[in-house]
Amino acid sequence: MEHICPESIKVVADSLGISNLEDEVAQAMAPDVEYRLREIIQEGLKFMHHSKRSILTTEDINSGLRLRSVEPLYGFASAEPMQFSRPEGHRDVFFIADEEVSFDEVINAPLNKCPVETNCIPHWLAIDGVQPAIPENPVADPVRSAPKRRKAEIAVPGASSVKEPEVQPIVSHILSQELQLYFERITEILKGAQEELKDSALESLATDAGLHQLLPYFTKFVSDEVSAKPHSSKIPLRKRPS
Repeated sequence: MEHICPESIKVVADSLGISNLEDEVAQAMAPDVEYRLREIIQEGLKFMHHSKRSILTTEDINSGLRLRSVEPLYGFASAEPMQFSRPEGHRDVFFIADEEVSFDEVINAPLNKCPVETNCIPHWLAIDGVQPAIPENPVADPVRSAPKRRKAEIAVPGASSVKEPEVQPIVSHILSQELQLYFERITEILKGAQEELKDSALESLATDAGLHQLLPYFTKFVSDEVSAKPHSSKIPLRKRPS
């Protein structure tokens, strides 16, 4: 059963400027036109299914036309289904009713805002450590940004201009209880007279890799022992085991 009748072929031909089309030509073209329409609609349905939609849109039909190397239709893009109307006396002809628009409403309607163009403005955040005074950069707080002068650099009237040495603050170092007990035990053994325990202690100091936090404490211990007894107190040097 054909859905495209010869009368529809004549109407389309007349709209294209082809008048007086013979009935045999229209009847012969109707099956081919229907086949092409079905082919384009099937291609549009594929795009609809791939888009996870249940409504066939004009964009799907245009995608099917592009797939078949046919120029797409223009002026029919709409997200909503189009409403077709049927003229009186022509049951096989359908058209889209155009909405009547008054010129006064169009002229008096407010203009839409122009879209803002996307642009990118680069600027220097700092040049050689100095922040440029431009609107894009934040304003620096003069109180916080003022450099702190050291006590040795403050000029005192009547005093000499010799700068005092800068004293580094003492950093508190927290040792675990295990390291504290280890340090006390090793120092007691080194101060004692048992050679076997001294050999074990020195071997532990030479091979244990987790004693880096005790290095300043052992350095101070050796320095104090050598300063207190420079002639009598001697710690024997042991060959590091391979």
